[in-house]
Amino acid sequence: MVYINYEYDREYKPDKKYNIPKRTTIGKKCEDDPEMMYPNPNFLKYFPDAELPEDEGWDYAQLLPPDRNLACDQKADDGKYGR
Repeated sequence: MVYINYEYDREYKPDKKYNIPKRTTIGKKCEDDPEMMYPNPNFLKYFPDAELPEDEGWDYAQLLPPDRNLACDQKADDGKYGR
């Protein structure tokens, strides 16, 4: 299982002269389609303008690409994700 991390900030340590990235997990990579992901609740925290389809009873509302474009036009044939 591959988790998708989002780097939202960096903290510079002047004494050590390097940055420390601040990251959080925003979803899991879809095993069937490497360009898609299952978003978690942190996803909407960092991307509040993202439009997710209505929840139709499955665990995740929709598979989303793991980039900032959030262009989502694929649906499963039977409406079930995470098989």
